Amino acid sequence: MKVTLIDFQEEKLDELREYCNDAQAEYGKRGKQQIISLTAPTGAGKTILMSALIESVMCGNEKYVAQPDSVFIWLSDMPDLNEQSKQKIMDETENSIGYGNFVTIKDEEFDQEILNDGVVYFLNTQKLGINSNLTKKGGGDKRQFTIWQTLQNTIREKGNRLYLIIDEAHRGSSKQTDIEKANTIMQKFIKGSEDDGLDRLPMVIGMSATIERFNKLVAGITSATTRSCEIEAKDVIESGLLKDNIEIEYPAPGQSERVMTMLQLATREWIHKCEHWQKHHERNGGEEVNPIFTIQVENKGNDSYSVSDLDECLRVIESELGRKLERGEVVHSFGNPQTEIKINNLIVPYLEASRIQDSDEVKIVFFKESLSTGWDCPRAETMMSFRVATDYTYIAQLVGRIVRTPLHRRIEDDVTLNDVHLFLPRFDEETVKKVVASLRSEGVASGVSTSRGGDKEYQTLYVAEDKRDVLEWINSMGLLTYVMSSSKISSYLNSVYKLANLIKNETPDKTVKRNLTKEIVNIMCSYVEKLQASGAYEEKIKSFDEYIVNGGSLAYLRSEEMEGRGSRIWRTLDYDIEREYKLADHKLAQGEIATDYLAVASEHYDIMECEKQVVLFVNNCLDELESYAKERFKELKKNYRKVLTTRNEVVTTKYERIVKQNPNPESTWKLHEPFILPKGEVAYKHHLFVDANGEATFNFTSGWESKLLEAEFAREDFVCWIRNVEGRQAPLTLIRKEGKQEKKFIPDFIVIRKENGSYTFNILEPHRANEADNYSKAEAMVNYAKKESQVDDIELIRIERDDKIVRLDFNDEDVIEEMAHVNDNAQLTALFKKMNE
Repeated sequence: MKVTLIDFQEEKLDELREYCNDAQAEYGKRGKQQIISLTAPTGAGKTILMSALIESVMCGNEKYVAQPDSVFIWLSDMPDLNEQSKQKIMDETENSIGYGNFVTIKDEEFDQEILNDGVVYFLNTQKLGINSNLTKKGGGDKRQFTIWQTLQNTIREKGNRLYLIIDEAHRGSSKQTDIEKANTIMQKFIKGSEDDGLDRLPMVIGMSATIERFNKLVAGITSATTRSCEIEAKDVIESGLLKDNIEIEYPAPGQSERVMTMLQLATREWIHKCEHWQKHHERNGGEEVNPIFTIQVENKGNDSYSVSDLDECLRVIESELGRKLERGEVVHSFGNPQTEIKINNLIVPYLEASRIQDSDEVKIVFFKESLSTGWDCPRAETMMSFRVATDYTYIAQLVGRIVRTPLHRRIEDDVTLNDVHLFLPRFDEETVKKVVASLRSEGVASGVSTSRGGDKEYQTLYVAEDKRDVLEWINSMGLLTYVMSSSKISSYLNSVYKLANLIKNETPDKTVKRNLTKEIVNIMCSYVEKLQASGAYEEKIKSFDEYIVNGGSLAYLRSEEMEGRGSRIWRTLDYDIEREYKLADHKLAQGEIATDYLAVASEHYDIMECEKQVVLFVNNCLDELESYAKERFKELKKNYRKVLTTRNEVVTTKYERIVKQNPNPESTWKLHEPFILPKGEVAYKHHLFVDANGEATFNFTSGWESKLLEAEFAREDFVCWIRNVEGRQAPLTLIRKEGKQEKKFIPDFIVIRKENGSYTFNILEPHRANEADNYSKAEAMVNYAKKESQVDDIELIRIERDDKIVRLDFNDEDVIEEMAHVNDNAQLTALFKKMNE
């Protein structure tokens, strides 16, 4: 696979591969149909996951032997969708499977007795109607075999390696009659068809956005073994594969016909997105994103392509853009006509929906309904619809296609790039609610926020101009923070090599990976030397050549126990030894480890014996190797965290993807503008990020926070403050212990002071004495102070009844010494009293 799977995708791939292995074994033994369902919300990467599964089955991995003679049929109800899926799978697996092994079954040319080994076939239900050439024998094209005969022959000859993948997940806004027709044809594959002489397909894998959809498709089947694999929405959201939010704009009551004004606002939002993506690229490099503005217009009028005024649309857009649009920048995807048209004197060519994403020059797309199916376009970040409110299901299906993040990750240095905007001039509050409900039914997992007439629930803040140097100073520090993660590293060996590769590619140190491999090779050599010293080496090597076959005899119906009849020894074939070596090589995670070991060991042994040594090591020493890799991983993470997380966002993201599987991994905290937070009711000054009035608004749960801020504002060394809270950006996060669990702890305030001409960074946490987590937060602050030396004061704060502010600074030597004897909340309260007398 070209793409690196996200953690949850890796986990689900292992689950699906195990299901396939079990299904194949059960079908081979009992001849019973096997059904596997994969349900996952929009954006989970179902096609990518299936690509990896196909590759895993055909090419094998560290757990399963390759099955290159497997046959796959990819079935959907749309030709365009099939081609898009085919292209995506081909691109991902071209280095392992090869383009020539992907075939679209076309009625005008396909005529085979049986499907070929090692091929992935793509078929859509529209080619399987009663009038289709594929389903008719003879006729004008002299067809020898119907598609049903081809399938039946393949079931008979290759049933134990024939997989049917039903892509039911991407179905869009087809008419109900079309859906029912497609379901009927799909059910022929699943349930068999006596009229067509077709048995059930033996192994079926169904992809669907919701479990209800697939259950409806397989309803009534009782004699099959079913297995379910489900991806939860929270896993997709946490991965960064989806936009964080869907921002929906709609008019106030009585303004539903002011469509061009809404178009003007939508155009500004699109231009804003273009500018922000350009700045992001200039800062970080990497893949460039060119946002697309999609405009859904009404159906055809009496003498026009659409009831919507297309000419005026283009005039509004060009007015906001400040220039004339050029040929190729604007396209249409109208079903009719599928030719170029003229809009406001600009030639606008027709472009198939499936080609939009990869057409970099395209900036604006006019469409009607065609984009709701068979379409995947993460570049489409702004959408405007002229449709009336009754079309809310179309809108929901469209949004489901554009919520994917263009770079397959969350953007940390500009949170506005984590949103997709939807402008609905002909909707009201009630119909927008229907859109939101439809989004959920379509399996869209992003958050949805709505606004009317431009009023936002959030405040968008920018750094105060006289404090810009403060922002730059904070970000240059590379301050420690923690990213909570529910997943754990399954292989430290894999992770340490990924980290070593990143260090090699992104830092001047080019020796880390080479030294890592050299150390592991030395460990393997030491293992062989120990075997020889113990006298066990020859026996273990000999065991490779001996294939021991145990036998027994059971007196059928006369005895409950089998009588042993001894063992026989056969010579192991070189092929099997070579296969064991390849499996061991997979488990070492990096081919170069085994290759480098062979280069060293072959000076003293023949190659076959060296390969046996690799297998012995893997079978007996993986735990020891994992322990070594874990320690080296921690060491590299500690030594290179700051340099890898302060270069640019691309490198930071790569680093965090490697380390985030580690429970509560260390990361680097950075601040970015705009700073987007929920809007409050009380305005405060001196915040690092402010609005046009030089203020930021907040709601605090008690009076403590305001009293503390007043005290800080009054200090001579005070510079500014930051509300450290979860919003559209990650807050500075500590880790506290609660029993055996580790939980995140977000201190309330960051305060910047100035001492002897230099800024100081201070963490303040006001907290009531009666809260049960006082001691765990104090302990967390002590541990953080030990690890992050750049923080000046790190204070737990209480305000007493006489409004006296009392503090414990966990960078104070006396407090640190006393904390060694504090074990609970009562002792912590006593320490507050002692240190503030």
